[in-house]
Amino acid sequence: MSAYCKECCREDGKERYKKDPIHKLYVRAKLKYQITMSENEFREKLDNGCAICGRKDSTRRLNIDHNHTTGIVRDFLCQTCNAAIGMANDDRELLLKMAAYLEAHS
Repeated sequence: MSAYCKECCREDGKERYKKDPIHKLYVRAKLKYQITMSENEFREKLDNGCAICGRKDSTRRLNIDHNHTTGIVRDFLCQTCNAAIGMANDDRELLLKMAAYLEAHS
């Protein structure tokens, strides 16, 4: 329970987010996932862009990729790369077969 009304808390949160959105993202991620990296490492990885394609699109945020079994954060991925891995159900063999298929038909 808070000593402030919901409206005041919401406005305060918006102001804090404007000042440091990465910190808020890190705190939320720590609550949701098992993060083994420090906040500085978290910031650096975000700055590096997508771990697969390297895309750095400032208009879209990166997804926090994690192992669905252990909950441990792997890295940050753009929406496209994250969806591709998700559609393959994180199946390494299936992704290798897909890569071989593309190679054979290019």
